[in-house]
Amino acid sequence: MHRITKFTLAALLLILFACRQGDAADARLAPAPGASHAPLAQLADVVAKTVAALGGHDKLAALKTVRMTGELSSSREVDHAPLAVDKKGGDRYLRRLTIGHETVLEAVDGDRTWEVDAGAGIAKPQEMDAVHARRYRHRADLAGPLVDAAAKGIRLELAGSEQFDGDDVYRVRVHYPDSDLYAYLISAKTFLPVAQLEIVEAHGKTAEIVTRLKGYRQIDGLAFPFEEETEFPKFKQTIVWKQIQVNVPLDDAEFKMPH
Repeated sequence: MHRITKFTLAALLLILFACRQGDAADARLAPAPGASHAPLAQLADVVAKTVAALGGHDKLAALKTVRMTGELSSSREVDHAPLAVDKKGGDRYLRRLTIGHETVLEAVDGDRTWEVDAGAGIAKPQEMDAVHARRYRHRADLAGPLVDAAAKGIRLELAGSEQFDGDDVYRVRVHYPDSDLYAYLISAKTFLPVAQLEIVEAHGKTAEIVTRLKGYRQIDGLAFPFEEETEFPKFKQTIVWKQIQVNVPLDDAEFKMPH
């Protein structure tokens, strides 16, 4: 089971956000075929309405910390594993996943990224590889890529509209300056993101990973999805957040790599 768990939580998570910008990735993140009745829209309007639906620019930009606790389950022998994520301004992020008697740590502390994963042979804290590090630096963005994108060097692109799970959505591509490429599917009704898409590359092949974002709730005026369902090529993974807190005190020391 441990080898399966390691593949799930390291190998795939390692490449989850390794989306390379280019013709192949662009093609895979193009709108899916199918009729959409979403009104014609401009990128600026879709982004502005999405940011407003998430709580508004000022509230998102003013975020100091986010603390999330919940459980992760997958079809590969991981069931209700405790999961906690702490984020803090200044590009600080810490993810703790406990499986049995082992805890996998993945962290960002400013320019430094590190991890601990005994199941992968990383018994002591060590620096992440470049691909893994990029993924977690993106996740450390408290407000998300749609807020002040240009100031972060991010290029946004409205790639069209389509049907997704029976609803009309807009597809917004997110081009990071490190050349990683994502896409968000934005509901044409609520303007909340209903899915995030990435292209993963492994063994010379590419696959599209879809994460559905569900169960939005308001926390201090901000909208957060409390359920994330991710479809990998050969299995599924679900995260259910039990509690999300914002602007709680978090010590900088917890994000630092132990010696």
